[in-house]
Amino acid sequence: MPIREIDITTGEYKRVTFCPVRRMAKGPRGKRNNMSREAQAHLNEINSQKTLSDLFHLNFTPDDYAVHLTYRPEYMPASALDGETQVRNYMRRARYKHTKKGGLSQDFKYIAVTECSSTGRVHHHCVISSSVLTREEIEDCWGRGRVQTKPLQFDENGLIGLACYITKEKTTYRRWTSSQNLTKPSPKQNDYRITQKAVKYIIKNPNDYGYIEKLFPGYSVSPGGITIPSDAAQQFGLFVTIEMYRTDNLYFRRKSRKTPHGVMTWIEYGYPKNYGILKEGDQNAKKS
Repeated sequence: MPIREIDITTGEYKRVTFCPVRRMAKGPRGKRNNMSREAQAHLNEINSQKTLSDLFHLNFTPDDYAVHLTYRPEYMPASALDGETQVRNYMRRARYKHTKKGGLSQDFKYIAVTECSSTGRVHHHCVISSSVLTREEIEDCWGRGRVQTKPLQFDENGLIGLACYITKEKTTYRRWTSSQNLTKPSPKQNDYRITQKAVKYIIKNPNDYGYIEKLFPGYSVSPGGITIPSDAAQQFGLFVTIEMYRTDNLYFRRKSRKTPHGVMTWIEYGYPKNYGILKEGDQNAKKS
């Protein structure tokens, strides 16, 4: 049975999924096994995390901000739908200020998630990209309550932590919207590059990152980036998902140093310092 490789490359990150290619079944269709409500909810949560993190990695950089918005009691929306209207108006004000300062309209990007807690409190989690607005100007556009703004910080796992934070919170309502100018991921499929033998080896040796990195030159496996389904799922085929980051990336470097107590490792962010110039396409400067 061939193994399908589904490759989603988003900026400095890559997610690869290996799965079997099934032949067309003959005869009557078997009984369908429906997932439990809990299993379906868990799957929806994982898919939401992947979708958000892909959009984050493809459209935003450390120059951009995570913005968390809450309301003062007098401005609290009557419903989550009213909250969605409020956050859309906020984005319009921010876009207007962006263009007024000389920024191009297509350079203003955002993703906004509206949530409503079990107590009825509406709040928003946003990611905003503007080439001209400062942190203070982004905050001043809200005016409805508290604003918590932080620069995006990418590590070996990218912004999956932010995506998990947004999607894991228990709420009674969650819906997200975005600007229309976001770049969408373009998955690539290949049914002939990876063999069953290779996938079986990865399943039996998930800690052999060196083997995987030889299959994908220029990329390193993210910590905890290998997902292997349960034994029950593996009975229906070979399934593996691998999260990776570009080793020579624009956002950070993994550093290490020998000490009397062993090898100490850490991440140095903002490397190289001129990544804002490099991301415009001057990749030759990166190699020099």
